[in-house]
Amino acid sequence: MELLAVLAIIALVVLLLLPYLRQRRVKRRIKEIHERFLRGETIVAIDLETTGLDPRKDSITEVGATKFRNGELLNEFTTLIDPLVPIPIEVQKKTGITPDMVKGKPTFNQVANGLKEFIGDCPLVGYNLIEFDLPFLKEGGLNLPNEKYDVLQIARFLLPRHIRKGKRWIKRRYRLELVARDLGIRVSRSHRALEDAKTTMEVFRKLIT
Repeated sequence: MELLAVLAIIALVVLLLLPYLRQRRVKRRIKEIHERFLRGETIVAIDLETTGLDPRKDSITEVGATKFRNGELLNEFTTLIDPLVPIPIEVQKKTGITPDMVKGKPTFNQVANGLKEFIGDCPLVGYNLIEFDLPFLKEGGLNLPNEKYDVLQIARFLLPRHIRKGKRWIKRRYRLELVARDLGIRVSRSHRALEDAKTTMEVFRKLIT
């Protein structure tokens, strides 16, 4: 019983420390990428459009990436992708990407090497990069060893969780376009890969400088 009690206390301490340790890790990562940005390192922002949310059964329909240094756009990579699976109607309405648009386009396997060459050894940033983009890239056979920074995690760490609307305080929603507008960034179009990659680049720049 004493051993069980000790183990229970250790487990409780670990649970209490986890948020603090996670916060320290994110803070350290933000400082690291801030220093890299100030040194003028070239960084790549990436975004994907897909047929759904599950990388095991859904597929990529569009890739967009921007290469930038000190906030200056250097180059772009963008292409529609034939997902080889149906695109649900609700996804077509959300992204504007239709079966006719991807018909005859390259598959992801056919563009993966080009994307890898475009990224090179640059640090990689994305919005919900860790939980969304990277699993789809990995499922498509592209494992990137680059340093990776999730702009959604940075936004959640740096921005207040509540914002004032008139006389009320409401819970902040962390969708890319909403965070961008809160930061004064003009969003012309959402849910297209290249445009979202550019927006991610601007959000990232605003947050870390």
